[in-house]
Amino acid sequence: MIHYSVAWVFQAFVSFVAPVSAEVGSVSKVDYSDVANRYVSLKYSNGYLRFWDDVSGNVSLRTRKIHDIRSDSKAFNFFSNIKKREEGDVWGSLVTFCRNMRGKIESGENLNNGQLRYVGFCDNGDSISRSKDMSKRSYWVDKLARVQYRAEDFIFWDKLVDNVGEKMHKFHDLLKVGYTGSLQEVLKKAKTECQKVRDKFTSGEMLTKEDLDVNIPRCLSSLKAR
Repeated sequence: MIHYSVAWVFQAFVSFVAPVSAEVGSVSKVDYSDVANRYVSLKYSNGYLRFWDDVSGNVSLRTRKIHDIRSDSKAFNFFSNIKKREEGDVWGSLVTFCRNMRGKIESGENLNNGQLRYVGFCDNGDSISRSKDMSKRSYWVDKLARVQYRAEDFIFWDKLVDNVGEKMHKFHDLLKVGYTGSLQEVLKKAKTECQKVRDKFTSGEMLTKEDLDVNIPRCLSSLKAR
């Protein structure tokens, strides 16, 4: 009788824990592809990747890219295994990959997670993302904010006192989003808060979803928005 009771309790415990575990697993798996694809579509817009159409004689680019790929074991395996290519044809794999990515991006297709991870190797510059946080949504939110906006977008704050039109429009826009007080009080408070956002662009501190959706738009020029 005791054995039956123990078995029943154990079965009930398993039945309770299983769905909870499944729920936790589904919650902890954060999807970032929508934000990452928004970043990619902006970063590589206006035919940015078309230089890959003619790179056959670009020795410096080839040397640099092969060095970058070989410095990243996962990237090396990825580009070595495209179409079962040999190790020595990593460059050919990269060229094919980047041309394919250009076609997908220009046609409005979304990239999958693997493509999102390695499309940075198609950049014309030297900076290649190897962050362990690439699987986190916050990583791509920060990347999106930095390609969608620039530190120069906030320079108007430095000369706001001399720009009557900007000053008045900004004041009224800030009142609409909940600021209260006199013109001087509102603009002083907003300038202080917006300076924190500006500092993130120069310091490299992560820009958050709140920054992207609320803080940055609120800190932009009111005249340019019209």
